[in-house]
Amino acid sequence: MRTIKNLILVAIIGCFAFGHIFAQGGAFSNTVVALNGVVYNEVTKKPVKISIDVFDETGKKFTTTKSLPADGSYYITGLKPGKRYTFRIHSELGVGEQYMKETFDFTFPESKNYTEFSKDFLAKPLVKESRMKIAVSPFYSGKGALRTGAEVFLENMKNALSENKAIKFVIASYPDNGADKAANAKLTEERANSLKAYFEKNGIDASRISLASNEDVDALNPPPTGKSAKGKKYIGPSYIIIKEFK
Repeated sequence: MRTIKNLILVAIIGCFAFGHIFAQGGAFSNTVVALNGVVYNEVTKKPVKISIDVFDETGKKFTTTKSLPADGSYYITGLKPGKRYTFRIHSELGVGEQYMKETFDFTFPESKNYTEFSKDFLAKPLVKESRMKIAVSPFYSGKGALRTGAEVFLENMKNALSENKAIKFVIASYPDNGADKAANAKLTEERANSLKAYFEKNGIDASRISLASNEDVDALNPPPTGKSAKGKKYIGPSYIIIKEFK
């Protein structure tokens, strides 16, 4: 009799433990995370209002939201930890300031607790003559060929130009100093051509691209007049300038 009672007791404890584990698993499966941040104009660095479409791993639209016009902030919740989502930013056609369509992927880490993650977006203005500076120089000082690993610095711009196929643009490069105008013209022509070759290799049609070399340093971002940090050299910037779009 005692043996039977012990078996029943073990069964009850086992069922309770299983139920507890199941409940925990259910709770974990219902865990959500959130993403927040600010959307800035890439050129002016001012906060902007823009639409954000969110897609899950299957390509199904999860939600749509807008950044606030006052401070450019946005907040998206209900996202699942351990999942990858695609965020597509775009302006409303013909309404307010216009921006290029861009797509970003974000994979959330596994988590058993509600967690908020942060990600800011830089929206590229769709304005004629808009000058978008390549944030990290893809060149070494005095060189016209792309530096090792330059693809990492250029990927965002390449993706944006791939998504916005109606845009025609100018690649403008500037020299590192104003010492020799003839040498500067040659150097910046080589740099513009190197960038053109990179974009063409990655599917950007050559008919969309124009080049601009420069003899003089960039007046808007000139070389520093004071002493530079040790080992840091000024490298003339390169820009993508919107020529026309539909």
